[in-house]
Amino acid sequence: MTSIYLEDIKTEKISDLTRITDITDNWSLGGIPNGGYLMSMAAKAMAEDLSHKDPVTVTGHFPGKVAPGEGVLKNEIISEGRSFSTAAARLIQDDTEKVRFTGTFTNLKDKGFNYLEHESPVIPGVDECFPFEADVPINHRYDLLYTPETGGWLSGKTTERAEVLGWIRFSDGTEPDIYSLLLIADSVPRAIFARIGPIGWIPTMEFTVHVRQRPAKGWLKFRFSTRFVTNGFLEDDGELWDSEGKLVAISRQTGKLILPKDTGTSFLAGSKI
Repeated sequence: MTSIYLEDIKTEKISDLTRITDITDNWSLGGIPNGGYLMSMAAKAMAEDLSHKDPVTVTGHFPGKVAPGEGVLKNEIISEGRSFSTAAARLIQDDTEKVRFTGTFTNLKDKGFNYLEHESPVIPGVDECFPFEADVPINHRYDLLYTPETGGWLSGKTTERAEVLGWIRFSDGTEPDIYSLLLIADSVPRAIFARIGPIGWIPTMEFTVHVRQRPAKGWLKFRFSTRFVTNGFLEDDGELWDSEGKLVAISRQTGKLILPKDTGTSFLAGSKI
């Protein structure tokens, strides 16, 4: 079976450090392609120009709105050392820079010092969790399951904490790879909805993913939480753990909660910003 994810992050090299790509709407919400999808594409494109292939940290800033269609990725190699390489990529549409990514890459090895303040969260198994169901394109790309305690916000059962836990995998059977962690880390609805319900819209200003290990095959376990909302500005902190219980990625996303009275829309309806 053809992997939609692998097909959709492909780019075509047209000159040194420049590639074109077809940005699809398979990973969109409200007609806007998911930022993690764009980050996965850009990270893979940057890695193709570097001696180190595994992203360790990738950050994206989103000054413009990306639309499905042709895009141009212009890479810049900042440095290449013995252990790490650093690069940047600009995503351009209509001769305008829409997103800028920076990333540091290495060749990951399964050895080194480890210290974890907590292990993989203990949550109900896949059969005991329930699916997130929303008729938006990106949701059709995943099997996304919430724990019974944190997944009731769509039916009005909000919680005291802005935290969600559960399981996620590609619905077409594609196994997670190192670049897909960047996409998956941006594919669970924002944790604040567990506290306030599916209201408003949260455009992303900055998104960072730290990759720790290559993921094993199978489901990924997630935990996302928001601790502070200040004048609408919030952070969304995430953890991804693989089927072997390894921490494979952590993330932080900065956004602005814009309520329906300001936009005339909601999370599930998409953005009119």
